[in-house]
Amino acid sequence: MSNIVRIQPMQYIHLLDLNTNVTVLEVGPKSLILQDNHQLVAGPLPFVVIPPGHYCVIQNPVKQPCEPGKQCDLNHGHREMRFFKEPFPLYPGEAIEGARKMSGGKSGIKALPVIGPDEGLQLKAIVDHIDGEEERKAGDMWQLEGPLTYRPTPYAKIEKRVRPCIIKHGEALRLKASQGLVDKTGKNRVTSEQWLIRDLGAYLPGAYEEVVGVEKAHTLTETIALHMRAKQTCIDALGKKRNAGEEWLVTSEDTEMYIPEVFEEVVAEVTQTVLSRKEYCIVMDPVDSKGRNQLGKKELRKGVASFFLHPGEDLDGGILNSYILEADEALVLSAVDHFDEKYAKKKYHRSPGDRWMIFGPVEYIPPIEVAVKARRKAVPLCENEGIYVRDTQSGAVRAVMGPQAYLLGAYEELWEKDLTDDVENILKFVFRSIGFLYSFVAVKMHLSWNGGGIGSGDIRKMAYFESSMNPSFTRAEGRDKTQVIVYRCPGYTAVQVYDYLRKTARVIFGPDLVVLGPHENFNVLSLSAGKPKKPNALKTICLMLGTDFITDIIEVETSDHARLKIRIAMNNFFEVIWFLNSLKTFSYL
Repeated sequence: MSNIVRIQPMQYIHLLDLNTNVTVLEVGPKSLILQDNHQLVAGPLPFVVIPPGHYCVIQNPVKQPCEPGKQCDLNHGHREMRFFKEPFPLYPGEAIEGARKMSGGKSGIKALPVIGPDEGLQLKAIVDHIDGEEERKAGDMWQLEGPLTYRPTPYAKIEKRVRPCIIKHGEALRLKASQGLVDKTGKNRVTSEQWLIRDLGAYLPGAYEEVVGVEKAHTLTETIALHMRAKQTCIDALGKKRNAGEEWLVTSEDTEMYIPEVFEEVVAEVTQTVLSRKEYCIVMDPVDSKGRNQLGKKELRKGVASFFLHPGEDLDGGILNSYILEADEALVLSAVDHFDEKYAKKKYHRSPGDRWMIFGPVEYIPPIEVAVKARRKAVPLCENEGIYVRDTQSGAVRAVMGPQAYLLGAYEELWEKDLTDDVENILKFVFRSIGFLYSFVAVKMHLSWNGGGIGSGDIRKMAYFESSMNPSFTRAEGRDKTQVIVYRCPGYTAVQVYDYLRKTARVIFGPDLVVLGPHENFNVLSLSAGKPKKPNALKTICLMLGTDFITDIIEVETSDHARLKIRIAMNNFFEVIWFLNSLKTFSYL
């Protein structure tokens, strides 16, 4: 191996003196003859060339001044940034950070960070140092905004590149402070505080600003509004102060698009309430001009109208239709508060509890001081038809008969008349009207129902009551108990009716029509019937006056114990005699 080392221009070597254990730098151009105490450590190596716009980091740089061929001291643990300059050699102990080999250290040469417009470079201080006029402490973070080319320093490291957030129309950027800071508007922010950036375009978050998300705007129309609530005392998006828990309404008259502030929340979207010409509503707890609910008050709103319900307002019963009354209809009204009204060109003062009626034809919308108790329609009654009517003030009950169309008064109501079970069954005509199934059951049970009597077995007189059948007692839904009870009394019969109010009785002789008053009822007769005669076999409300005949079978036993059955028949009729203003009925056989 040759002891001659030829160093070309722009090259260098590291030479170790074995006697002194000192490694020195030798640069070309030159030729060196190695002595016995010299050892070539590295080289020849090319100079480090840093092109424009690049830099490298030198680890353990030498202390200046230092000359080639002499012993140099190193700043161990230090780093030095070197930028575009004349090519230079590396002194013994120096190294290029990030270089994988010693051939010029090209892999350790990096391009200078270029920050474009609306971009940023976030830096963090490694040690305490002075940056221009700013004093930086270890751990401090700051941000450089472009456009610029950053020249790195050994006292700070690059944390990340920051890209701008684009804020579009109808959007806002929600930010959060990672620690106390002063934002770009000069406002102090505390740790964890959140706020919105509404300016359109690119926004570059600061070093201590975290992007939470993008808030979308709510589009408001003529039919949609927002019900808002304040989480804490704040200034809303329209610049108005709101107290914690306060609720309000934002409509299209305030703004077309609404982005709530951080301390606002959207409770619900409110749809516009629309009233047509024949509709109305009652608003509970309406708001005043200051937006405050008037608790306990009511407000009547009539169509045609459209409005939004403010927070705290509610509709009593929803949207209601006005009352359209025909000529035979009326409304029963009751006052719940004092008020004056004008009706039919007359003025009336109403007090709470007053009750009155309005009659059709008319369209009526009740004011908030009025409650509608009932809607009445005239009941058409033909001749021999009637209804039971009760006066709610006095309690008196009366029968109203036709022919007429009767409309109940303000203090009147329909009254239901109950009958005893025997009378109900006697007046029904089930055997012939309900159908085969009931007829079959009736035959099996040996029962018969007719329009004036009920009995068991083969009773000849049952056919006599068929002319008195009342179809109103045989309806599937049952008898209408408010209708006056009318009974067609057959010919040559008598029906007794007792009035429990006056404690008097009256007798109706057929053929005639019996109309029961509210407090009257039929007297039920229990008669013997059948062959042979059985007691209480026939229940009826009609007593047949004859002329008729009676047949019976009599069983006798002679003294010598012979049993005989004797069939007898006899004619009978009843004679009615008035005696001392009282009615007596005598039977003749």
